[in-house]
Amino acid sequence: RENGAEGSWKHLVGATAAGVTCSTVLAPIYMIKTRLQLQTQVHQQVGGRTLVNYTGIRDAVRGVVQESGFRGLYRGLSAAYLGVSE
Repeated sequence: RENGAEGSWKHLVGATAAGVTCSTVLAPIYMIKTRLQLQTQVHQQVGGRTLVNYTGIRDAVRGVVQESGFRGLYRGLSAAYLGVSE
């Protein structure tokens, strides 16, 4: 049988590992979701060409990767890790 302190540490470590794993796996999904939600509905004319919004999830992923590289999908991950520590 475990004493209270040892059991608490196991729960703390397990919960932290689960939170970090969840944040790491879901960060790209949340990034793309946010980009799609925040895009404007107005098409802009820039230099004689029309800038269009993302047309879907694949287009948003392609745009983020082209603009910021693969690491761009994980922008804001450090803030999510801070949330795990709460």
